[in-house]
Amino acid sequence: PGESSRYDIAKQELFRALGGISRGGCFNLVFYSDHVRTWKRKMVEMNDEVRAEVRGYVEAEIKPEGSTNIHGGLAAAFDLAGIGARDRYYD
Repeated sequence: PGESSRYDIAKQELFRALGGISRGGCFNLVFYSDHVRTWKRKMVEMNDEVRAEVRGYVEAEIKPEGSTNIHGGLAAAFDLAGIGARDRYYD
């Protein structure tokens, strides 16, 4: 048993956060490296089946890669939340 990688720790924390979303709560996931992608096209309502589905998706499909496009990741998250990535006060 060696030390956990930063990726393994991030996954553990993601699963802990998913466990804290109440049934009926809305969420989605944004993954970013060189490119940005979301788990689903829109927000998803949490239930036990969705919780298992997202865990399986992360385990099977998400791997550390590329660089960190944090701007793209934040822009995608703002779009999902419906608030946009631009603020009229800072244009």
